[in-house]
Amino acid sequence: MEHLGPGTTLGERYIAGRRLHQHPRWERWAAEDTVLGRDVVLLCFSPEDAQASATVDAGRRAAVVEDPRLVRVLDVVTSGPAYAVVEEAIPDAHALTQILAGGGLPGDEALRITGECAVALATAATRGLHHLVLTPSNVLIRPDGAIMVRGVATEGALFGQDDLPAGEASRRDARALVAIGYAALTGRWPLPGPNSGLQAAPTLSGRVVSPGDLGAGSSPELDRLSRVMLVENAGPQTPEELVAVLRPWSPVATVDLTVEGMNRFVAQGNRDSDGGDGLPATRPVGMAPAPSGPPSGPPSGPSSGPPSGPSAGRPSGARRCPLRRSSAAAERWRAAERWRQAERSPQAEQSRRSPGGLVPDSALPARPPLRWPGRSVSG
Repeated sequence: MEHLGPGTTLGERYIAGRRLHQHPRWERWAAEDTVLGRDVVLLCFSPEDAQASATVDAGRRAAVVEDPRLVRVLDVVTSGPAYAVVEEAIPDAHALTQILAGGGLPGDEALRITGECAVALATAATRGLHHLVLTPSNVLIRPDGAIMVRGVATEGALFGQDDLPAGEASRRDARALVAIGYAALTGRWPLPGPNSGLQAAPTLSGRVVSPGDLGAGSSPELDRLSRVMLVENAGPQTPEELVAVLRPWSPVATVDLTVEGMNRFVAQGNRDSDGGDGLPATRPVGMAPAPSGPPSGPPSGPSSGPPSGPSAGRPSGARRCPLRRSSAAAERWRAAERWRQAERSPQAEQSRRSPGGLVPDSALPARPPLRWPGRSVSG
């Protein structure tokens, strides 16, 4: 972006440091708030951009929404060589795109990530805000497993999507949330639109192949929702409805999501050649920046003819989830499963109810069947 570089001052207080991401019409910069002495992130765009006014307005509206799962908007700058939406800095977090560079995650972790993102967007929707262009690059994961979503309202405004009717906007966010779960399971992105940083999901007869057919980590909820919402274009219409369908999920991360932890996770799984989960070994997880887009051509290398063995009959581009469960990770998975079963028990349901017969907002209700008005989906 012209007139914007390291050392540039915006709003007489924010000094740009290094560029984090570049788009033809906007950029993200790490910066310093010289007034409060803290690190921030600047989402910068030209004052001449056709969406500048809408993005400034979106930033001001997003600033009033508070939820620990949403990256906070701290300020909006409308002076200097560029306009900017000032976001809080999350220096220890990695984008989901980076974590998925080593392949998909186990089903219970993919469910947890999807559920936490859905709660974040459901909160934003109560203030009339939507994301509209959610991809794995907008999902940040901290080493302790905390999930945060950035770009609510502002990125949709930058892409000129902010004028959608509320119902259509909610539906788009709900579909994108299921796509996040699909990506977390498979390492592939099933939707068109903004660059996700992941390879596109394989298709069969023009339809996205389900995670189960790719041999991805087991998650019956996400597998059914992927079929219903991404293929049949039905299912939950809002993030709030999706939260009700997905619950319960594990309250804590079921895998170690630090760089070191993910590499140990993969390395141990590779050494354990007969771990019993049927998943192949994989490479260490690299936290380098995600690729700028899907590959432009077919994979290189010789072909020896039709596939044989376990992969025979799979759609082109399909692969098994490359993340093996180590013994420690398998124990975490079993513990999460025990927690989920306990949450579904009649005793847990009774204990969640208050004396007045209402379920408190903080409780995690048992997941209802996949059923919506006019439609029932069986397992």
